[in-house]
Amino acid sequence: MGLTISSQNYKLVHVYTEPTQNYCIPSTPVDYFVNDNLYFIFTNAATSSNNWLLFKGKLSDVMNLTCLNQIINEDLLLQKSIKFINFYELVNYIDNLDNKCLKESVIGFQKKNININYFDTII
Repeated sequence: MGLTISSQNYKLVHVYTEPTQNYCIPSTPVDYFVNDNLYFIFTNAATSSNNWLLFKGKLSDVMNLTCLNQIINEDLLLQKSIKFINFYELVNYIDNLDNKCLKESVIGFQKKNININYFDTII
């Protein structure tokens, strides 16, 4: 039993860091709490749900103040995130941001994870 970057109903599935000149190395988990130039993608943990959240900022903005198993305060996460009813709506939104690197990162995530999960569900 440990801390997870999740809430009661949403789990973190992808993190994207905007490239900057200040970082010579990839972001580390510590950056998740202090860097406000990150995109976090959460998905609803229920297998029957296809809801997605896009949160831009630092995790400390949506954290529980007390030490719980889930460090993310779901109410704050829902207030500060953009909500999508499916993954393709999320990708369409990101496509309209005109951020090529973010789009490539999310599509790379999709290729690695979504198809595998889809086939696991069918079988």
